[in-house]
Amino acid sequence: MDKIVLSQVVFKNVTFSDVSFRNIELTDVIFDHCDLTNADFMGGSIHRVEFKESKLLGINLSDASLGMSSLRIAT
Repeated sequence: MDKIVLSQVVFKNVTFSDVSFRNIELTDVIFDHCDLTNADFMGGSIHRVEFKESKLLGINLSDASLGMSSLRIAT
């Protein structure tokens, strides 16, 4: 499978629970009020990504590269 590359994308009010994003490359992406419960970003490249008020329960960031990313957890 080819690597998924996303750049300059905004996701708003989207549910990504239990989705595999393994080895994904994200740059300048915003997840705004999204549900990422149990999402798998293992081995991903996550740069300048914002998780605004998003649900991150059980998210897997093992071996992911996080550069200049921001996490603002939903209450």
